[in-house]
Amino acid sequence: MEMKRQISKIGIGGIASIGVIILLMLWFGYVYLNQKRKLHAELRDLFIEAMLDEKKQQKDIQIQKGSYDPQRSPNDISGEEKHAWCDQIYLTMHDPNRHLLDSLFQAILQKKNIEVKTAIRYIGSGKVINSSTDSLFYKNATLLNPVVYRIDENEEKNITLQAYVDVPIRIVLERIGWFWVISFVILILLAGGYGIYFNKLKGYIEKIIKSLNESEALVVQLKTELNELQAKKLETERISKQQSELIERKQCELTQLQASKQEMEQVSQQQAGVIDEKQAELTELQTKLQNVEQISKQQSESIERKQCELTQLRASKQEMEQVSKQQAGVIDKKQAELIELQAKLQDIERINKQQLEMIEKKEAELLVSQNKIKSLFPKQKIDWIILPCGVLFDEKHGVVRIENGKTIRLKNNPLKLFGYFIKAEDYKLMFEDICTDVLERPIKNGLSDSDREIISTTVGRLRKSLKPFPCIEIKSHRKVGYQMFFSNYQNDTTLAGKSD
Repeated sequence: MEMKRQISKIGIGGIASIGVIILLMLWFGYVYLNQKRKLHAELRDLFIEAMLDEKKQQKDIQIQKGSYDPQRSPNDISGEEKHAWCDQIYLTMHDPNRHLLDSLFQAILQKKNIEVKTAIRYIGSGKVINSSTDSLFYKNATLLNPVVYRIDENEEKNITLQAYVDVPIRIVLERIGWFWVISFVILILLAGGYGIYFNKLKGYIEKIIKSLNESEALVVQLKTELNELQAKKLETERISKQQSELIERKQCELTQLQASKQEMEQVSQQQAGVIDEKQAELTELQTKLQNVEQISKQQSESIERKQCELTQLRASKQEMEQVSKQQAGVIDKKQAELIELQAKLQDIERINKQQLEMIEKKEAELLVSQNKIKSLFPKQKIDWIILPCGVLFDEKHGVVRIENGKTIRLKNNPLKLFGYFIKAEDYKLMFEDICTDVLERPIKNGLSDSDREIISTTVGRLRKSLKPFPCIEIKSHRKVGYQMFFSNYQNDTTLAGKSD
């Protein structure tokens, strides 16, 4: 009992020593990783400082002056970030591999007494530029948090600068402090020595326990052998008893077999008489079978003769069917050609009919347009807005006219949309402006699919109305809005109106 207590104490001591070593390793690992993260953050700040120095050394970069109005910007990106994006484009043009930035970064690190290897990677305009030709370095080094510049919401236009550093373990240990490193090593050695001592003591006790276990095993083996001998004695007595019972049972079975033999001899005599009777019946059946085979042979010869006749008839039938099939193919081909000609004739008649109806419709529309044009020019004074390419617009009556006298009249939403286009800067309207000002639809949480569909329908109606004027064109800007263009027109502003 005392020995078991001693062993349990030794086990607890060994587990405690292992636990202390694990805790010390976890603590040191946490301190090491924390210090390494701080060093990476410091290196990124120094990288940003090197970027500023690079910009200062490039004297050709002009300092942007002037006011930046965020409300006139198509996105929420600040003006400073856009200027920085342009600066990076300029710097990359003059230093394609960004060697200057890498050199400045190295110089700053040397001033700070930080001996690490560095490399720069530039990602932008669909290409990747490395300052170092050692591709293995980029795989093994640590990537600092990248610096990203934006010009708009399109992520493909972003410019990303990445700094890679290879930090030796020695630098991180120097930042932790050699005192703490040496203390940690001493504690590890003490804990290891404590574990070795308990391990030796445990081995000595295990030898004693092993000898005791061997003695107990010998006693158990002797008891087992004694039990086996007793079991064998009982088994021998049981087997002798079973054999005596088996002899008695076999004698009874022998008596029964002798009685059965006599009965089987009597039955055998009866079966011999039955066999002779069946033999006679079999001979009679064989005679009948020979007669049947002769008749069957005659019938098979007759069947073969009939099959030959049938084969000849089938051959003649196939020849007739082949000739009939060829004639049917010719007839079907001629019928198909006749149907095709009839269909072409019907298409020609239908096209002629449609063209006649279209001509009559255009003549009616022309007559109605002429009557409308006459009614649109009363002898009263009309204020015209002069637009590029000789286009005139009467906002009051919704009349659009060009120099050759061709005139159209706009109504409802197309009229409002045309008025807003000519009043807008560069004749350009955003989706939101069309929805709120022209269609008078409130916007909640951005444009919905129904809003975009109604805007597209309204612009389509205006395009259809302006189709007689090829000098006016409305083009869409993806995800922005629409802009009206005039032929041979370059950035004119709306002129003042005049009276006829």
